[in-house]
Amino acid sequence: MTLRFDRTRVLIGQGSLFDIAGSEVVTYELAEHFAVNGADVLIATFGASESWVERFRALPRTDVLRFDDPELGARIAAARPDIAWIHHGLIPEPLLRDPGSTRFVFHHMSGYQFQEFPLSPAVEAALASAIVFPAPESREAQLASGLFADVDESMLTVFGNPAPDAFARDAPAGAAAAELRRILVVSNHPPQEIEDAMEVLEQRGVEVVRFGGSPTDPRPKRLVTPADIHGVDAVVSIGKTVQYSLVAGVPVFVYDHFGGPGWLRDPDFDAARQTNFSGRGFTQRSAVELVAELQGGFADAVAGAERLRSAYAEEFLLGSAVARVLDGMGELRHREIGEVELRAALLRSEVMNGLVNAVEARTLTVKDLTTRLSLAQAELTELRKVIEARDAEIEHIRSTPGFAAARKLVDTASRAKRRITR
Repeated sequence: MTLRFDRTRVLIGQGSLFDIAGSEVVTYELAEHFAVNGADVLIATFGASESWVERFRALPRTDVLRFDDPELGARIAAARPDIAWIHHGLIPEPLLRDPGSTRFVFHHMSGYQFQEFPLSPAVEAALASAIVFPAPESREAQLASGLFADVDESMLTVFGNPAPDAFARDAPAGAAAAELRRILVVSNHPPQEIEDAMEVLEQRGVEVVRFGGSPTDPRPKRLVTPADIHGVDAVVSIGKTVQYSLVAGVPVFVYDHFGGPGWLRDPDFDAARQTNFSGRGFTQRSAVELVAELQGGFADAVAGAERLRSAYAEEFLLGSAVARVLDGMGELRHREIGEVELRAALLRSEVMNGLVNAVEARTLTVKDLTTRLSLAQAELTELRKVIEARDAEIEHIRSTPGFAAARKLVDTASRAKRRITR
């Protein structure tokens, strides 16, 4: 089920937009979903790269403004959003001081990363129409923190980590694949055993497509598309990519730096979803064991992927997840925020804004120095080529008969000069 949002005003608060991972991807997919279905979308952020700004502004009726841009406050004052979907506690000041009829959804995307916990619990309790988490594990961890003591526990719901509707397919993707021929690995932190296993599969003729990598990995990073998932026989990944594969009916091998259950199957499904398909709670294996599982279990995984798609695809689609959250909201029930809490929330935002700006400045400095180093290395390479060419020319001259004769004449003249001067 997908709702229409014709000219609904949606604000999404996002701490920063620099990397292609985690909350940045979640924010983009939410913005795309709302925009494609008719909403006017405004992203409020402490900082964003040019590439992310361009990507968002390419969506219909979507814009990105920094938290400290005066235009952000002016737009909100002129027309408050109908829905504010808040990540990292980022609420622009005009909306904090006068929320009006805005419905607030607070989205906490982890149960162990400190920046994903409520930074202003009193403000969240006063404004929330819904508070959502990616998995039961994260909900339980957040609830145990005690930061939601003033919130009705029924408001704390599992949103999941759903896949955009475009990833869904009406027919099983892998039914025609008799053997594993093309596999996609998506990871920002691939463990060595996965790297080694992929090398073995490549030696056996399996085409391996890799996305992600560590921050120092030179391979480019980009968003995973439906075509990427639909174009392979199987996927190796954790987290959100598992849902991409699940709704497409593509067999997915859940394994990464935490380990994992391997091929996602009915017996392990509930335990795997409990931890957001992160692989936590399962064992780690050697590369040899992984290769045996990947190839030996592929045929069963194809059939299992279709069973899972039929049973769970609707639940794990973004359109259905957003509709569940919005339909589940009760009456608007903003409570007054005390002046002390209001000031504290604004100060926290200012501090976070300063931290992100500092990180951005450092990132730009590193980028500039890296560019300068790259240019210097290129110049040094060219100089080495020139020197090598000159050395080759000198060596060629030395090897010619004329050079040998000339050197012999020089030696003879030197000997004669020494005799005369004696």
